[in-house]
Amino acid sequence: VALFDFKRDTVDAALRKFVTGFRLPGEAMTIDKFMSIFAKGYMQHHQDTDLIEDDVYILAYSILMLNTGLHNPSVRSRTNKRDFMAQILGQDILKSNTAKQMVEGIYDRISTNPIPK
Repeated sequence: VALFDFKRDTVDAALRKFVTGFRLPGEAMTIDKFMSIFAKGYMQHHQDTDLIEDDVYILAYSILMLNTGLHNPSVRSRTNKRDFMAQILGQDILKSNTAKQMVEGIYDRISTNPIPK
């Protein structure tokens, strides 16, 4: 993570950079560890915002789930924008305003440009 420059990146753009070049394992505990490492690394470049590491972790994990929900051929019911936003914003789990403002854009970018596996 220290080798990446995430200064100008949204969470989804940074995550795309982070996972390019390796395949994430399928085990939830391992993915959890990768997302924790990613969140910590992302925050090193965004200390001047109201973002917090937990929000970046939640967004990153949500992005992976969204990518699967939109682009995996074995998923029958695709995640729509309203449901994605309700899942994240409706539960009031994000603490920073910056993270809350990113959710709609994340959906739009991931729906049109999947993260390769």
